[in-house]
Amino acid sequence: MGGYRYDFAANGVLDLSGEGPPVVPTEFVSVRTRNDRARTRTVRFEPDGTVATIDVPAPGRAPDLPAPHLLAGSVDPIAAAVWLAARIDSGEGCEVVLPVYDGRRRYDLVVADRGLRSLSVSGVQGYQGQAQLCTLRLSLIAGEFDDDGTGDERMRVMDIYFARPVAGGPVLPVRAEADSEV
Repeated sequence: MGGYRYDFAANGVLDLSGEGPPVVPTEFVSVRTRNDRARTRTVRFEPDGTVATIDVPAPGRAPDLPAPHLLAGSVDPIAAAVWLAARIDSGEGCEVVLPVYDGRRRYDLVVADRGLRSLSVSGVQGYQGQAQLCTLRLSLIAGEFDDDGTGDERMRVMDIYFARPVAGGPVLPVRAEADSEV
């Protein structure tokens, strides 16, 4: 039985001035390792709005990438999380639709505001206090959600709780809950 690992990193510009989007991604790098074979995918978000995807090593078949017009205005998953936290921090709440591209698929992150909830310490979840509950739905626009290429699953859902765990610090995700087959 082989192992699986997924690592990622993102670079971008954070602008909380209120003029334009709070997060402008520049690069998203993901490394997927399966059975000791790694594949790195780099997504570059250019200033002119174009998006470039680079694979190392190149896959045996050309990746089925979304059409360029579907990528315009999209952000990477980390930029989307930072954008959402910035919205909550500014009092806008989390009711929003964000276009996301992670190098394999383009999806809309449809976020619903579920109000404030009181959290208590639970297992490895160490935060206790009031938190903003946001339900995230990943609505597939192009690409594939699964690894076998069928792309059958069109929606994924998770709950993310945001709070300010340190007085005067930033709003951050403090708990995540989702159904899993594991």
